[in-house]
Amino acid sequence: MYLHFKTTDLRCFILLLLCGSLLFGGCSRKLTNLVEPNAWPSFRGDVLNSGATASQLWPPLELAMVWEVDDKIRSTIAANGTHIYLADWTGSLQALDTENWQPLWKMTRDGVFTGSPTIAYDRVIIGSDNQSIYAFSMQNGELLWEFKTGSMVITSPQIDKNLAILGSHDGKIYALKLSNGKVDWEFDTESIITSTAAIKDGKLFIGNGEPALLCLRTSDGEPLWKLPTERTVVTSPLIAENRLYFGDWSGAFRAVDPDSGTVLWSAQSAGKIDASATYANGKVFWVDMAGVVYAADAKTGAPLWQFPMGGRAISSPIADPEHIYVARYDHGRIFMLDQQSGKVLWSFGLEGNIYASPVFHKGKLYIGTEKGKLYVFKEAKASAE
Repeated sequence: MYLHFKTTDLRCFILLLLCGSLLFGGCSRKLTNLVEPNAWPSFRGDVLNSGATASQLWPPLELAMVWEVDDKIRSTIAANGTHIYLADWTGSLQALDTENWQPLWKMTRDGVFTGSPTIAYDRVIIGSDNQSIYAFSMQNGELLWEFKTGSMVITSPQIDKNLAILGSHDGKIYALKLSNGKVDWEFDTESIITSTAAIKDGKLFIGNGEPALLCLRTSDGEPLWKLPTERTVVTSPLIAENRLYFGDWSGAFRAVDPDSGTVLWSAQSAGKIDASATYANGKVFWVDMAGVVYAADAKTGAPLWQFPMGGRAISSPIADPEHIYVARYDHGRIFMLDQQSGKVLWSFGLEGNIYASPVFHKGKLYIGTEKGKLYVFKEAKASAE
C-alpha cells in the first residue's frame, strides 16, 4: 500500500513538514542580510559596545532636522543606509527614510519599547516593558515573532551568529534564534539585568543587580567567571584593547581582564555610573550621574582630564577619531569635546531631558529627547568646506 498525492498536495505536505503548522509556532523565515557594513545596528554600534566610529565631524555643527513623535524617546536609534529605526514611549517603532524624511512603516504594540532596537539580517529586534521581545521585518514592519520573558526588557539585543542575546528584569539571559524566536539557551543570573551584553571570541560579558559582572560562553550559556561588585552594574561593558571597561552604582570604574575577570585597574567617580564607556586613541571615556566626564589612560587608568557638564548624565558617550560626544540629562544639552584636553568645541541645548545615547551615521549626529524630539546635526557649511 502507498499514498498517492497530486502535485499540489505533495507541495503542501512538504511545506507542512518543513514549517510545522501555525498551531506550533508558524514557519521560520530564511534570514537575508540587509545590513550594510557602515550601519549603526545596535545601542552602542557593535557587539563590543564600542560607541565609536571611523567617520568624523568637525565643529561647529548645525541643526539639520527635528523629527517629532508623540511621547518620550528613551531608545537609541539604529541606522542602516538611508533608513533609521526609532522607538518611543507610545509603544511605536517606526522606520524613516532620511533622504526625504518620510515614514516607511510604523508598528505599535501594547506597552512601551524600553530597549533600543537592534537590526540584524532583515529584522529589527527590540524589548518591551510588556515582558516581550519582538522581531519585526526591516522592510515593512511585519511582526515575525514574539517571545515572552518573565518581566520587562530594557536591555538591547546583541547578535552572535544567528542568535539574538539579551537579558530581562526576570534575571535571565536569553539566546533566541533569529529565524523564529525560539530559545537556543537561557541562563538565570537570579538578579535583574539592565546591562546590554558585549561579545567577543565566543564570550559574552554582562552586568546584573546581584551585583556582579558575568562572563558566559555564547554557544551554550555556560558561566565562565563572575566578578562581584560593590553595587548594581547597569552599564553595558565596553571591550577595547583586549580589556573590559565598566562602571557600577558605587561610582567605581574598572578595567578587567576578559579571560579571567581580574581587575587591572580601578578609578573612583564622583557619582554612580549608569552610562556605558567609549574608547579612542588609547584613552577610555565615561560619565557619571554627578555629570562629570572622565578621560583616563586605557592601559594604566591614569587620569587625563575631567569635564563637569552641570547636570546628571545617563546617556552614553560616543567617539569619532578626534572628539567625544556626550549629553547632559537635565535641561538637555549635547557637547562635542576635544579628546586630548576635554575642551568644549561645540554644544547645543535641546528641548527635553536626554536619556537616549547619540549615534553617528552617514555624516550626521542623531539624538532623541524625552520631549519626543529626534535631533539631527550636520557639519556647518563653513566647517565642511
